[in-house]
Amino acid sequence: MIGALKSLILETLFITHSHSDHIGGLEEVQLFGRYVSQVKPNMVINEQYQKILWEQSLRGGSEMSESTPLVFEDLWNPIRPTRVKDAPRETWQTDIGSINLKLPRTMHYPDSAPTWKESFWSVGVIIDDRILYTSDTRFDVDLLQSFDALYDFDVIFHDCQLFTGGVHASLNQLKTLPDHIKQRIVLMHYGDNWREFEQEALDSGFHSWAKQAHSYTLEDKACLNV
Repeated sequence: MIGALKSLILETLFITHSHSDHIGGLEEVQLFGRYVSQVKPNMVINEQYQKILWEQSLRGGSEMSESTPLVFEDLWNPIRPTRVKDAPRETWQTDIGSINLKLPRTMHYPDSAPTWKESFWSVGVIIDDRILYTSDTRFDVDLLQSFDALYDFDVIFHDCQLFTGGVHASLNQLKTLPDHIKQRIVLMHYGDNWREFEQEALDSGFHSWAKQAHSYTLEDKACLNV
């Protein structure tokens, strides 16, 4: 049974920010790795966010599990990204196998933060300089324009809510983007009533709505097969 469980284990995790829908299962993962599979999972994380994640989210349920208090490194194998020089904003990068990940800081929460610098820790993901995955973010034109100017993304998977306000980019805000950016945006993280806005988004020039449990294939430049 343990052998079967080991075959299902995710070897490497990467966390964009500390909201519960993104980190809610991590305590179970770290305890499972230590006491069941006895395989310490990898996590792509810099020292700054490690301190935040451990002290504010993971420490309480795991630190006192043994006679000697545990620390983050007892439960995880940190993979340290390095800072990208001359990036438009604070950005980190690492290679996982043959895949390059760049992690630019984003402007997610609180909604009162005027820029990413004043926002709580959150990042998006740039994959092989071809794909931008924003994760959760407020409307941040500079994030899109500055990095697209560098990498000319094939596709952008962008956070999208169907009303304006709060800590996520809204469809109405995203509609104000230049056409050359909108035509590469696949909308994601939308509400269950998205069908009411489906045609409006397509008419506004967006590429498509992200599909659940669906594989996407990148072939030629700016060609995303859905």
